[in-house]
Amino acid sequence: MLIPNLTLATIQRHATSKSYDRGCHYWRAGAVAAITQRRQTLQAEVEGNEPNPYRVMVEFDDGGITAATCTCQYSFEGWCKHIVATLLACLQQPEMVEQRPSLPQLLDQLDWVQTQRLIQNLVADNPELIESVDLYVTRLAQPPTTSAPQSAPQRKTNIDPAPFKRRAKEVVRGAVRDWEYGREDDDIAAEIGPLIDNALAFVAQGDVANAMVALQGITEGCAENWDDIDDYIGLTPTDVGLDLDAAWTEVLLSADLTADEISTWQEQLEAWQDQLDSFAMSLEALRQGWDYPPLLQVFAGNLTERGAWAGEAPTWADEFSQIRLKILAQQERYEDYLRLAEAESQTQPYLTMLAQLGRTDEVMAIAPQQITTLTEAKAIAETLRSQNQLPQALQIALQGLRCDGANPYLAHEFATWTSDLATGL
Repeated sequence: MLIPNLTLATIQRHATSKSYDRGCHYWRAGAVAAITQRRQTLQAEVEGNEPNPYRVMVEFDDGGITAATCTCQYSFEGWCKHIVATLLACLQQPEMVEQRPSLPQLLDQLDWVQTQRLIQNLVADNPELIESVDLYVTRLAQPPTTSAPQSAPQRKTNIDPAPFKRRAKEVVRGAVRDWEYGREDDDIAAEIGPLIDNALAFVAQGDVANAMVALQGITEGCAENWDDIDDYIGLTPTDVGLDLDAAWTEVLLSADLTADEISTWQEQLEAWQDQLDSFAMSLEALRQGWDYPPLLQVFAGNLTERGAWAGEAPTWADEFSQIRLKILAQQERYEDYLRLAEAESQTQPYLTMLAQLGRTDEVMAIAPQQITTLTEAKAIAETLRSQNQLPQALQIALQGLRCDGANPYLAHEFATWTSDLATGL
């Protein structure tokens, strides 16, 4: 089966006129050297300006193309000329496409001795694969568990906070120098953001201790130099403080802190708040933790209009809930995730998680009443498509395109996605 209902119009929609014209020229010149199909994946070699051909990969489902990539350096809008040439060859010369077995089909032809020899040969050629084999075999030997997944192995050494602190200082001082020379742009949040992402990467690896070290360095670097910004009223980049507050909320909720540690971090956050005025959410995270009675009531299935709050919810309640949901997803606590998302009226996360869990009927029963924005519909439709629920994905997409107030560019982009899916079906 080739790509369902592939047409010239589909290719043209995803390429600029320049890329399309060049792709046509490449195809007519015979630059597409080979195309191999393995079930729902196409791989092609296309001659270009380099000695070795570029490699194109196209993935599709019953609704059409889902992804198209190339090893060339093209970084502009739409598909590159090599992808265009490949798809034109598929459309105009389907006999070029060599049908080959998929990986499951290949492995089904081997007995256990042949499979063992294959793995041994692969590891001999790529020694690093032994770690993946070791991990897989180790997991098979462990009894199934319903507890949270084990985190990655902890680092043997602690990181140095000094580089994080120095970089944060440089960013703040650089912004002040720019303002002194008359520049009005505010790039502090954009430059501090990658530093914060680096700190949070330790959390994803299960290394909360080093995440705290890195984040503390960043926060101190900002706080110690924040007074320099006081002369530039109106340009104060409060987004930096808010970003740090959100990061500390995630780190503190991911940590297993003692009562003394909670007290120590509370004092530290309050000191930073006096300088940056932005740590209300992380202080609340310290206060609540995961034993907050209203939260435990939600996890028990007792949902009220107040959600997971004892009193009136603060203005940042949605972001706070989304951070909790992120952590619950990482811990694979899916029922707790769904209850919190429902209690806090987090429509998109709730329906998306249902779709990821394969509970499509529930999604389709709830979505028509709860989806109110194109952004929500887009996330849910894409998740349904990834689960091969194509008619349902199309239905949600069409509902989303009827929502008012969407960004015109996003609406156009999603309309193209929906059109391709409808054509494929």
